[in-house]
Amino acid sequence: VDGKTSYNAKSPLNEYSYEINTPARYTLSAAYIFGQRAIISTDLELCDYGSGFFSLDENKDEYYDLNQEVKTFYNTTINWRIGSEIRINSMLSARFGYAYKQNPIDPDSDAINSRNNTNLFSTGLGFRHQNFFFNFAYVHSYYNDNYTLYNFSARGTTITSAMLEQKIKHNNFMFSVGFNF
Repeated sequence: VDGKTSYNAKSPLNEYSYEINTPARYTLSAAYIFGQRAIISTDLELCDYGSGFFSLDENKDEYYDLNQEVKTFYNTTINWRIGSEIRINSMLSARFGYAYKQNPIDPDSDAINSRNNTNLFSTGLGFRHQNFFFNFAYVHSYYNDNYTLYNFSARGTTITSAMLEQKIKHNNFMFSVGFNF
């Protein structure tokens, strides 16, 4: 997969056709198995968000300004994940994990949320018996979100609301059921 996808979009004013190249991602993974009882694994992911770009086959410069903003505004991030699974008995396993996702917005920019990284903690259980399996997981994630409600300019005067900081927390419960045949 080359990361290139073509899109067509229509608006009341015009019709657009463009291609987008998604950011480059590189992952280094390692795992260790403790006999038949447990496994620990980790991933280190490098994602170059500034390498994504828009293009048109017939006009390579059409999105030049937008692509320059992407290169300037977005950084390369390092994301890290670690997880373990412990086999309690032949049918039941417990799982634990942690992930750190770095914000791709350049921290030296004036962007409000440039330093807001995400932390995720997970735990779960897996049940497997013959051809049937059931998995349950709980994921808790948190990050900060900062924004201003308005920024109004008129007659040379700018009025900006106070910055609002939110501490965002998400709790997700997931499960899967399946049969191997």
